[in-house]
Amino acid sequence: MDMLDLKFPPETKFDIVIDKAAMDALLTNMQDPWDPEEEIRRDVDRYLTGVSGLLDPQSHFVQISFAQPHFQKEFFQNDKYGWKFSFKQFGHDFSLGYFFYVLQKM
Repeated sequence: MDMLDLKFPPETKFDIVIDKAAMDALLTNMQDPWDPEEEIRRDVDRYLTGVSGLLDPQSHFVQISFAQPHFQKEFFQNDKYGWKFSFKQFGHDFSLGYFFYVLQKM
C-alpha cells in the first residue's frame, strides 16, 4: 500500500504503527532541512495524517530514524495529528546515533 495514500476501511484502527525509516525516505530529496520544500512538506503531511487516522486514543506511532529531533519536531508537533511527542537517542557515543520517536495519540 502507498504510505501517502493509506486505504484502510474507515473503522480500521491500530494500537501501534511502527515506521523504520519510511519517513526518512520521503525526506531524501530535501535540499535544506531547515526549510523543507513544499512538496516534501505535503508528502510528510499526507503520510502523518494517514497514520494519525489509524490510531485510537492512547495508541502509539513509533518511528526509528537517523533524523535529528530539531528537524523532526517541525513535522510532528502539529495539533491536527493529535499526539504527544517524545524521543530517545541511541548510539551517540562515537556517532550521530539514531532516534526512537514515540508519538502517543491523545
